[in-house]
Amino acid sequence: VVYGQIGLVGESGWSAHAALNYTAATCSTTTCERAGVDPTFLLTDDLFTVDLSASAPISKALDLYVRAENVLDERAITHRGADGARGNAARYVGGGLRLRL
Repeated sequence: VVYGQIGLVGESGWSAHAALNYTAATCSTTTCERAGVDPTFLLTDDLFTVDLSASAPISKALDLYVRAENVLDERAITHRGADGARGNAARYVGGGLRLRL
């Protein structure tokens, strides 16, 4: 897993950040390296995602924010278990108001 984040913060209180996430493929059992074993359905996928966030004050006690996760809408199998293969979350965009007390 490799994770990096970069951001900017303005004097007036606004901020913007980008997070970069990379997870390498991994074996879900201890048998992937054994001779004669086909690891096709035992490995998870590589995954690279980008998340963005920004916020800005709109009053002394209130901030407006927006967040976008998995901006590139990358799809990968991130888990393989007895219950089957599971994927990562799809693109998500949300926002709201944050009250500072």
